[in-house]
Amino acid sequence: MIAMASKKNRKVDAVFLTLYKRASRRMFGDFQSERLAVAVGEALGRELAMGSSANQIVQDIVECINASGLGSMRAEKPPKGVERYDPISNFYVKDSIEAQESEKADKPVCQILRGIIRGALAQVYHQENIAVKETKCAALGEKECVFEAYWVPM
Repeated sequence: MIAMASKKNRKVDAVFLTLYKRASRRMFGDFQSERLAVAVGEALGRELAMGSSANQIVQDIVECINASGLGSMRAEKPPKGVERYDPISNFYVKDSIEAQESEKADKPVCQILRGIIRGALAQVYHQENIAVKETKCAALGEKECVFEAYWVPM
Protein backbone atom coordinates (compact mmCIF):
# COMPACT_ATOMS: atom_id res chain seq x y z
CA MET A 1 0.00 0.00 0.00
CA ILE A 2 1.17 3.52 -0.66
CA ALA A 3 0.75 5.77 2.35
CA MET A 4 0.13 9.18 0.85
CA ALA A 5 0.25 11.58 3.75
CA SER A 6 0.62 10.07 7.16
CA LYS A 7 -1.64 12.75 8.66
CA LYS A 8 -4.39 11.84 6.22
CA ASN A 9 -3.77 8.09 6.43
CA ARG A 10 -4.74 7.53 2.77
CA LYS A 11 -3.59 4.44 0.95
CA VAL A 12 -3.55 3.27 -2.64
CA ASP A 13 -2.68 -0.29 -3.61
CA ALA A 14 0.57 -0.66 -5.60
CA VAL A 15 -0.89 -3.58 -7.56
CA PHE A 16 -3.81 -1.37 -8.57
CA LEU A 17 -1.37 1.15 -10.03
CA THR A 18 0.31 -1.59 -12.08
CA LEU A 19 -3.02 -2.87 -13.36
CA TYR A 20 -4.01 0.69 -14.19
CA LYS A 21 -0.90 1.06 -16.36
CA ARG A 22 -1.62 -2.17 -18.21
CA ALA A 23 -5.26 -1.28 -18.85
CA SER A 24 -4.41 2.24 -20.04
CA ARG A 25 -1.77 0.82 -22.40
CA ARG A 26 -4.35 -1.51 -23.94
CA MET A 27 -6.91 1.29 -24.25
CA PHE A 28 -4.76 4.23 -25.34
CA GLY A 29 -1.41 2.87 -26.56
CA ASP A 30 2.07 3.33 -25.15
CA PHE A 31 2.52 7.10 -25.50
CA GLN A 32 -0.80 8.16 -23.94
CA SER A 33 -0.63 5.49 -21.22
CA GLU A 34 2.82 6.80 -20.20
CA ARG A 35 1.44 10.34 -19.98
CA LEU A 36 -1.49 9.12 -17.89
CA ALA A 37 0.81 7.20 -15.53
CA VAL A 38 2.97 10.29 -14.98
CA ALA A 39 -0.17 12.37 -14.35
CA VAL A 40 -1.45 9.84 -11.80
CA GLY A 41 1.96 9.83 -10.11
CA GLU A 42 2.05 13.63 -10.03
CA ALA A 43 -1.38 13.74 -8.39
CA LEU A 44 -0.21 11.24 -5.77
CA GLY A 45 2.99 13.24 -5.23
CA ARG A 46 1.10 16.51 -4.79
CA GLU A 47 -1.14 14.83 -2.23
CA LEU A 48 1.93 13.48 -0.43
CA ALA A 49 3.47 16.95 -0.25
CA MET A 50 0.49 18.57 1.46
CA GLY A 51 1.77 19.74 4.82
CA SER A 52 5.40 18.97 3.98
CA SER A 53 8.19 21.52 3.78
CA ALA A 54 11.10 22.10 1.43
CA ASN A 55 13.43 20.82 4.16
CA GLN A 56 11.45 17.61 4.64
CA ILE A 57 10.05 16.73 1.19
CA VAL A 58 12.88 14.48 -0.03
CA GLN A 59 12.64 12.38 3.15
CA ASP A 60 8.83 12.32 2.87
CA ILE A 61 9.07 11.00 -0.70
CA VAL A 62 11.52 8.29 0.38
CA GLU A 63 9.36 7.24 3.34
CA CYS A 64 6.22 7.17 1.19
CA ILE A 65 7.76 4.94 -1.48
CA ASN A 66 9.36 2.64 1.08
CA ALA A 67 6.01 2.17 2.84
CA SER A 68 4.10 1.73 -0.41
CA GLY A 69 5.17 -1.51 -1.97
CA LEU A 70 6.31 0.44 -5.05
CA GLY A 71 9.98 -0.21 -4.26
CA SER A 72 12.80 0.49 -1.84
CA MET A 73 14.01 4.07 -2.23
CA ARG A 74 16.91 6.15 -1.01
CA ALA A 75 17.88 9.70 -1.95
CA GLU A 76 21.28 11.33 -2.27
CA LYS A 77 22.58 14.71 -3.27
CA PRO A 78 23.81 14.58 -6.86
CA PRO A 79 27.57 14.13 -7.28
CA LYS A 80 29.53 17.33 -7.69
CA GLY A 81 30.76 18.17 -11.12
CA VAL A 82 29.93 20.31 -14.10
CA GLU A 83 26.14 20.45 -14.19
CA ARG A 84 24.00 21.53 -17.11
CA TYR A 85 21.10 22.00 -14.73
CA ASP A 86 20.46 22.85 -11.11
CA PRO A 87 20.03 19.49 -9.34
CA ILE A 88 17.59 18.93 -6.48
CA SER A 89 18.21 15.30 -5.57
CA ASN A 90 18.82 11.85 -7.03
CA PHE A 91 16.47 9.03 -6.05
CA TYR A 92 17.49 5.35 -6.24
CA VAL A 93 14.81 2.63 -6.23
CA LYS A 94 15.45 -1.08 -5.85
CA ASP A 95 12.68 -3.58 -6.56
CA SER A 96 10.48 -1.09 -8.41
CA ILE A 97 7.13 -2.78 -8.90
CA GLU A 98 6.76 -0.89 -12.17
CA ALA A 99 10.04 -2.34 -13.48
CA GLN A 100 9.28 -5.82 -12.16
CA GLU A 101 5.81 -5.88 -13.69
CA SER A 102 6.98 -4.46 -17.01
CA GLU A 103 6.48 -6.49 -20.11
CA LYS A 104 9.32 -6.15 -22.62
CA ALA A 105 10.93 -2.76 -22.11
CA ASP A 106 13.10 -0.76 -24.46
CA LYS A 107 13.15 2.39 -22.32
CA PRO A 108 12.63 3.32 -18.64
CA VAL A 109 9.15 2.33 -17.44
CA CYS A 110 8.68 3.82 -13.97
CA GLN A 111 6.36 6.67 -14.91
CA ILE A 112 4.28 6.58 -11.71
CA LEU A 113 7.40 6.84 -9.54
CA ARG A 114 8.73 9.65 -11.73
CA GLY A 115 5.40 11.45 -11.43
CA ILE A 116 5.26 11.05 -7.64
CA ILE A 117 8.70 12.63 -7.26
CA ARG A 118 7.92 15.51 -9.62
CA GLY A 119 4.46 16.17 -8.20
CA ALA A 120 5.70 16.26 -4.61
CA LEU A 121 8.59 18.59 -5.41
CA ALA A 122 6.43 20.90 -7.55
CA GLN A 123 3.80 21.09 -4.80
CA VAL A 124 6.15 21.88 -1.95
CA TYR A 125 8.22 24.41 -3.90
CA HIS A 126 5.16 25.94 -5.64
CA GLN A 127 7.08 25.71 -8.93
CA GLU A 128 6.35 23.82 -12.15
CA ASN A 129 9.84 24.17 -13.64
CA ILE A 130 11.01 20.89 -12.09
CA ALA A 131 11.94 17.91 -14.23
CA VAL A 132 12.49 14.32 -13.16
CA LYS A 133 14.30 11.98 -15.51
CA GLU A 134 14.67 8.23 -15.05
CA THR A 135 18.27 7.69 -16.16
CA LYS A 136 18.50 3.96 -15.28
CA CYS A 137 15.74 1.37 -15.03
CA ALA A 138 15.72 -2.17 -13.67
CA ALA A 139 13.40 -3.13 -16.54
CA LEU A 140 16.41 -2.53 -18.81
CA GLY A 141 18.71 -4.76 -16.75
CA GLU A 142 20.09 -2.16 -14.33
CA LYS A 143 20.39 -3.15 -10.66
CA GLU A 144 18.15 -0.22 -9.62
CA CYS A 145 16.14 2.61 -11.09
CA VAL A 146 17.70 6.07 -10.85
CA PHE A 147 15.74 9.32 -11.01
CA GLU A 148 17.38 12.74 -11.30
CA ALA A 149 15.28 15.67 -10.11
CA TYR A 150 16.39 19.13 -11.22
CA TRP A 151 15.27 22.68 -11.87
CA VAL A 152 14.58 23.53 -15.50
CA PRO A 153 15.70 27.05 -16.50
CA MET A 154 12.79 29.37 -17.23
